[in-house]
Amino acid sequence: MRSVRLLGRHRAAKVGMGIVAGLVAMALFAPVLAPYPPDHMELGRVLAPPGRTNLLGTDYFGRDVLSRIIFGARVSLTVGVVAQLLAASLGVTLGLLAGYLGGWADLAIMRLVELVLCFPDLLLAIGLSVALGPGPYTLFLALGLVGWPGMTRLVRGEVLALREREFLEAARAAGASTGRLLRVHLFPNCLPTVLVALTGGMASCIMAEASLSFLGLGAQPPTPSWGSMLSLGRPYLHHAPHLVIFPGLAIALAVFGFSLLGDGLRDVLDPRWACSRPPATSRPGRGGGPHGQAGRS
Repeated sequence: MRSVRLLGRHRAAKVGMGIVAGLVAMALFAPVLAPYPPDHMELGRVLAPPGRTNLLGTDYFGRDVLSRIIFGARVSLTVGVVAQLLAASLGVTLGLLAGYLGGWADLAIMRLVELVLCFPDLLLAIGLSVALGPGPYTLFLALGLVGWPGMTRLVRGEVLALREREFLEAARAAGASTGRLLRVHLFPNCLPTVLVALTGGMASCIMAEASLSFLGLGAQPPTPSWGSMLSLGRPYLHHAPHLVIFPGLAIALAVFGFSLLGDGLRDVLDPRWACSRPPATSRPGRGGGPHGQAGRS
């Protein structure tokens, strides 16, 4: 609860939470919020500019751009959440094992991490998507397999700092098994760091999904996706720039919101930031103020 209160006092985090909450609501209630179905075509209004009938204009098939952006939020958020959960599940498990067990297990896991990190993230994701075929499930797998090494290194570092602490010694002396030590004692202490990494990784996943969809390796037509909208609107950039501008703004807004939220979580979960916050100002007439009870002689 204290962390929630501190998060509410963090200005950047509040802005990020507002943006993320708006995106989530837009994705959940897309059929209600969208003025038209995403595949509804009006051939008499092909490439129409933004106006009263179509607030963000129409595309080359006469489909409403605003409706497709609203439905496209479902793809971006779903890919970001599922890919990050997959990366976190694998990364946290391997990081806990590497940090606590040490020895050959740590050596093998970290060599595997270094092997994956030898390849640029986006290039590796493109290779996996090409090998497995385009589609949303390929995006889940490709981005999840690309994102786990960073999480593994992060969790391993936390465990190395915790494994010799007194509470672990006491748990071992009480006969706790290795699985219980990892699950009950180490993982909860790593959870704040994992949450910060997950939130920040959502922004990277949204960018990666847009990049892969732009290349035709993500969600396939007619499913609306921000990245594919950018790609398909590129030939019309000069005389219908709204086909590129508005999907690009949607991607930028999503990345901005998750980045702000991740920065806010990082600050709030850092004890040094919490301790540096000034105490709440006392109300006039209360103890502590110049006219309060503490100021009376």
